[in-house]
Amino acid sequence: MTRPSNDIAQRRLATQHLLTPTLTDPADVVRRLGAVQAQDYGSAKWGVGTRTRGAVDAVVERAVNEGSILRTHVLRPTWHFVTPADIRWMLALTVAADKGGDGVLRPPAGARRSGISAQ
Repeated sequence: MTRPSNDIAQRRLATQHLLTPTLTDPADVVRRLGAVQAQDYGSAKWGVGTRTRGAVDAVVERAVNEGSILRTHVLRPTWHFVTPADIRWMLALTVAADKGGDGVLRPPAGARRSGISAQ
């Protein structure tokens, strides 16, 4: 049995936390999504804020500034939001592409604020 296309669309919107946001912490939204494309910083914050119940721009900005959300090049040479809890396994999967010419793994942007090192 196939689903009507509007049912599929509703399920996608719900899975993306766009119908009725239930998460109240921007970092929980990023963690639940895995990563959020953040090349356009303002749009990325809007995307996280839209999925966070009661959030305004300042709430998402604070999460970035405090390090509960990292903006990094972990997945490819574009910016993404990820959480400190997820950065290590993501780096392990993508490290070959992200090593400098000297083979040294460098922590992503924002990692030092969260106490993350290359080790």
